[in-house]
Parts: sequence; structure tokens; C-alpha cells
Amino acid sequence: MPKALIISLGGSLEPIVKSIKTHRPELVLFFASEESIEQVSMVKELLGQKGIRFRNKNLVVNDAQDLITCYKKALSVSDWVVRHDIPPDQVVVDYTGGTKTMTAALTLATVARGYRFSYVGGKERTKDGLGVVLTGREEIKTSLSPWQLLAVEEKKRIAIHANSYQFDAAIHTLRTAKSRAGTKETELFDNLTTIFEGYSFWERFDHRLALRRLEDGCENLSRYIRISGEGELVDFSSTLEDNLGFLKRLKEHTSGFKTLHEDLVLDLISNAGRRIEEGKYDDAVARLYRALEMIGQVEFEKTFGCPTSDVKPDQLPSEIKDEYTRRYAAEDGRLKLPLLAAFQALKLKGNAVAKAFFSHQEEFRNLLQARNNSILAHGQIPIAQQTCQRFMELMVNTFEIKDAITFPKLKW
Repeated sequence: MPKALIISLGGSLEPIVKSIKTHRPELVLFFASEESIEQVSMVKELLGQKGIRFRNKNLVVNDAQDLITCYKKALSVSDWVVRHDIPPDQVVVDYTGGTKTMTAALTLATVARGYRFSYVGGKERTKDGLGVVLTGREEIKTSLSPWQLLAVEEKKRIAIHANSYQFDAAIHTLRTAKSRAGTKETELFDNLTTIFEGYSFWERFDHRLALRRLEDGCENLSRYIRISGEGELVDFSSTLEDNLGFLKRLKEHTSGFKTLHEDLVLDLISNAGRRIEEGKYDDAVARLYRALEMIGQVEFEKTFGCPTSDVKPDQLPSEIKDEYTRRYAAEDGRLKLPLLAAFQALKLKGNAVAKAFFSHQEEFRNLLQARNNSILAHGQIPIAQQTCQRFMELMVNTFEIKDAITFPKLKW
């Protein structure tokens, strides 16, 4: 039985009494006109005689013939239900009574809220079947929430946002849809909200919070799929588990997201790939540049035993020791090496990654110059799509980058 019944009031009392007697709500919200509001006491008296009691709230529309007036008042009825945290699947709307304008307004105001609908009809009517239903012959017609149909479009919007990496927009749509959803959909929407929060953090390189959210979301979604049997989420869940596994490895390899590692390079390049999909070429190149720099930093630390930001002159090959000391020494005497200087030092040590870099030195130089001239670096020239895509290809082929991270897609 529902917690609340929203019912339009006007005309014959029998359908109103029949609806309340059938649904047995805890609360009845009467949507009435100034002329029909007096019927509330009569309805309560008739039902009281049958031992049926309930709380009620009355909302009166001033002009029962004006659609806009009725619609605004009907919205206030629905808003009242929301403010009092009554779940949508615990609300029934009965639009039998009242003027045609009132019933139209009530339906318009509540159709997307996730409520069930009820109508009191019957085959036996006065006036040779054209009048009102005969007393005692009323039949309750109930239907599932029309939101079940409207939800298809909302799910499509959620999928469009999420599949194009607009996770914050997907979260906003999920939260809006949740207010109209039933218990089953509410659980799913909560799970997806947690998951998309995780991916939103990931896109901002907050791997710690991303891992926390995705762990919670992955576990809850797996349980939901087992119980509900929703096969359309299986592929999504499988990719989510793969992503979660990567984050766990990244945490392990970077000492809790504190140090550099090849996995972090892969994450940057994968992030750049998603930015290319969005057409955000300047953002993509900024990430590719950082990935290139990080490749040198990772190799340098493995080779020399120190980060590029904290190099002692004696740790460098003799061929470059004096020059690097002169050019890159800080006040404390330690050296801070930029990208090209780090690769040059690695090359002198016979590092294979550095050799691969210098085999494409001229093309890298041109791409880095385009990056330097971009508005996210030192200039004002936007990065062209072709330049960005070539930078990506060169990174992937030169450093043999494999298994880019792919985020899951919703098939709604």
C-alpha cells in the first residue's frame, strides 16, 4: 500500500471513496478547487464509517478552469511530497475527480516523478453508457509509473555524458533521475554515481580518491548485477574491474601514488587519448609532454639512482659534468635537469629508451616547439588536430606504449 495518495477532487464522491478505500494510504493529498474542497469532510466521514482513517493535506486551486494556475498548484503538491522524503514508488496519483483542466494539470505535473497512476472507471454508466459510472460499479485502473518509459531517454542522456567522459554531467543527471526512480533504479543510480565520481577524480589525476570510489562502486555494482540479472551492465562491470586492477597496481608501483613509474606514463598517455576523442588537443598535448618528460625521469632515476630534480654533479658522466653544473646547478649545488638534458645524460649511458628518443629527435623537437607555442605553455597558438595526433603516434611507436587504459561504456 502506498504511503501517499494524491487525488483530484470534484464531482461524484463515490470514485474518491473507492480509490482511498482500495489504496489505503497513510496520507491523502487532496487537489481541490474552491468549490470541491468542502467534499473533503464528507469523504472522511464516509470512510470513517468503514473504519478507514488517514492523515490529509488540502491544496486548493483558485481557478479550476485555468491550466497554468492548476499546473502551478499541482507542482506544489508534488514538491511537497519530495520535501517530505516520500519515495516515488510509495506515491499514487488518482486523477479521476475534478475538472478536466485540473486532471490534465495534475497529470502533467506528476508524470515524470516516478509515481504510479490510478483512475476509477467502470463499464456500467448512466445515460446509456455515456454518463458517470454507476454507484457500486466502480473499478480501479492502476498503471506503472509512466516514468518507466521516460527513464529510457534519461538513461540515454546519462550514457551520452558518461561515454564522452562528461562524468560530472552524468552524475547530475543521475541525481535528478534518482528523485523519480523506484527502489531498484535508485540502487543502480547510487552505484553509478559512486563509479562516475571515481572516474571524475581519475580524470583529474586524484588516483587515491578514484581508487576509493571505484572500489565501492565496483563491489556494489557486481552485487546489483547478480541480484537483478541485468546483462547490459556485464561488459561495463568487466571493464570497470580491469580499471580498478590498474589503479591497484599503480598504487603499489608508486608507493601509494607518491613516486613515478611507467604505469603513470601509461595513465597520462591514456588520458591524452581521451582528450583527443573530445577534440581538446591543447589539453592532450600538455599531457603528452608530461608523459615524455616522465619517461625521461623514470629512466634517469633507474639509471643514476636519483631524481632529475636532485642530481649531484659526481653522479653524471664526465663528458657533461662541468657543462651541466654550469647550466643547471641550484643554490645548494644540486642539479635540476630539464627534459632534453635528462635524455642526453641517459644516452651517454647507453640507455635504450634515450636512443629511441634521439632516433626521432628532429620530429620530437618540432612537436615540442608546437607545444611551447601553445596557449597552455608559453604562446597563443592552438594545437592543430594533426599535430596532436602525430605527437600521440610518435609517443606510442617510439616508446612501444601498449594496452592503453579504456574506460567502460554504458550500453543504454
